[in-house]
Amino acid sequence: MEEQKTAQTESKGNNKTLIIILVIVGILIVLGVVANFAWGWFAKRAATEIAEEAIEQQTGGEVEFGEGTWPSSLSSELQYPDSTVTSSADYTAQEELGASVVLETTANLNDVYDYYSGLSSKGWTVSYKYVEQTSKVASVSLQKESKTVSVGIAEEAGKTTIAIMVGQE
Repeated sequence: MEEQKTAQTESKGNNKTLIIILVIVGILIVLGVVANFAWGWFAKRAATEIAEEAIEQQTGGEVEFGEGTWPSSLSSELQYPDSTVTSSADYTAQEELGASVVLETTANLNDVYDYYSGLSSKGWTVSYKYVEQTSKVASVSLQKESKTVSVGIAEEAGKTTIAIMVGQE
């Protein structure tokens, strides 16, 4: 009878040990996942800061990269409706302003091309436009006041990417 009690006690002890080990492993997995995300965020932020500083030193201006944000120096009419900002940069050098932004949309090439070509109705002068249906690429150059805008458009796999560069004349 005492042997049976000893076996039950050992079994309960083994179960507790197993539970403790599983809890510790679970905690370590969660900490590993959190550390991985944190490291990625810190590394990306550090790379962005280094790039901004390098460009600022070379140009004597200021640069601000953004992810998911529309550059403050750009007119909102340049953002294609229902598009998402994937990257952006605002910069100033020697009192000249500039910006670049990359957008993504599910709209097709022709709709995006027509939108930017149609900005003449909002006071923009269309100085150049080109579309290549076979390659599914297009480009539009716009001018308004002292700003020059180059828009590159490319469609692939149901997604259209729009790259906009703005500078001063």
